[in-house]
Amino acid sequence: MPLEIHKFGGAALKDAQGFRRVAEIIKKFCARTEVIVVVSAIEGMTNALERMARSALSGEIPPTTDFFGSHLRIISDLGLRSQLGTYLGHADTRLRGLLAAVQTLKQLPSATLDEIWSFGECTAAHILATLLDPDSPGYVPAESLIAAEGFGSGRVDHRRTRRWIEKWWQWWHSRRGHIVPVIPGFLARELQSGRVCTLGRNGSDFTASMLGSYIKAALIRLWKCGVDGVYTADPRFVRQAQHLRSVTFEEAAEGSYAGAQVVATDAAVLASRHNLRLWIGNTENPDGPGTFIEPRNDAAHTGGVRMVTHLSACALLNVQGLGMIGVTGTARRVFAAMETAGINVHLISQAGSEHSIAFVVRERDSDRAIRELKREFSRETRERRISKIERLPNVAILSIVGEGMKGTPGIVGKLGTALGKAKVNIRVTAQGPSEHATSLVIDADEVPTALQAVHRAFKLYRLG
Repeated sequence: MPLEIHKFGGAALKDAQGFRRVAEIIKKFCARTEVIVVVSAIEGMTNALERMARSALSGEIPPTTDFFGSHLRIISDLGLRSQLGTYLGHADTRLRGLLAAVQTLKQLPSATLDEIWSFGECTAAHILATLLDPDSPGYVPAESLIAAEGFGSGRVDHRRTRRWIEKWWQWWHSRRGHIVPVIPGFLARELQSGRVCTLGRNGSDFTASMLGSYIKAALIRLWKCGVDGVYTADPRFVRQAQHLRSVTFEEAAEGSYAGAQVVATDAAVLASRHNLRLWIGNTENPDGPGTFIEPRNDAAHTGGVRMVTHLSACALLNVQGLGMIGVTGTARRVFAAMETAGINVHLISQAGSEHSIAFVVRERDSDRAIRELKREFSRETRERRISKIERLPNVAILSIVGEGMKGTPGIVGKLGTALGKAKVNIRVTAQGPSEHATSLVIDADEVPTALQAVHRAFKLYRLG
């Protein structure tokens, strides 16, 4: 039988009904394929665990019921308390110990935060594995399969990971092939310490992609909740948004980076390298068409713009000064400061005169970004070579995406005209050399108007 990797997002596992629905989907596919399952943490749990860790750092240990209470309700509704009692007891004790250490030492190292985060994926995987087979759960620790270096966003050692996955699958297939393996996404073993580490946000997609790539799966299915695949725009804002039956890897990667939440970029790149197909489907409509992500489709190459996306909750940062003109290394220092602070930069724009650099970060990171920039350029600011280090909050990135945009004249002009007629102010623009996407920065409260105007201007309602 062909092998498929099925990854389920946290929203699909938000309650007992969600777990039952996911279990039914898995059992249905097991009748015609071999299945490996990857799961994310239950929706909201990663953030809850981080809040608990930050609270402990500030001196107050929150009750672990803030995390385990939600899981206990699901476990009770599923009738699995007796089967999962031992795991929950050990997990609760370990989490309490980690939080107490953070409080006592007044430190929250990345290694400790990674382990605290890991309870989200591990607990969800234990619940689903036990629901699928209460007598012989197929839980598989991700640390036995994926090797990485560093904490916070570990760098995967692909050669070692491939060897571990191949060896494990050969053993599992011969010894436990009748049991569905359930693997927590997002996690890996940190090679230097042997401790659990994380792969960065959306790392569960990457986990699924590595498994599919290194065991040569026929298909990787990425299940979401309430979304039937990829659309020409966010249906919440554009009523005429059309469902797309397929997109290319380039479109998926560009769209995800620009806020469409199609698939994690690392996952798309790895799957593309191994010529794998991905499919995005809806757990609430498992028989729906979904959207395939493929190396190439003819519609993408002839259709110009195929989707308009947005990324909200952003801030625009600007470093400006006449003393920057002709000075080498300024841009490098700006982005080295962001890297040191662990802040992801989503869009970059530099004036031709070199007297300013503007870039976008998530709103939650903007205070830290400003502090790092002021520290890095404190001397230049005192000497007035840099006159401004400023932040504009509450902005969004709007992007048009399509592999067929490359070499097509007039697209950027049409984009600007559409937004001008809608009276949407463009603050910054940027386009990569691939020409598969053009992005710009607008005020966040203008997103609905902008999406509708651009969707209408490029007649994306015709793509359904």
